[in-house]
Amino acid sequence: MFKKKAHFKYISITEAKAVIKSKNAAFVDVRDESSFSNSHIPNAIHLTKNNMDAFLKNKK
Repeated sequence: MFKKKAHFKYISITEAKAVIKSKNAAFVDVRDESSFSNSHIPNAIHLTKNNMDAFLKNKK
């Protein structure tokens, strides 16, 4: 009946670096294409309104 809400957590740069080293999480970047192309966390997933549904379906 109700969709489960996604859980997002804001973390510090230090925490992000630790997560990257552990390879235990995925980083999702929802900025515009230009910003993402300019720079992003290595292996970050770029989500847009055009690919969000497909991404969420694949993660279930």
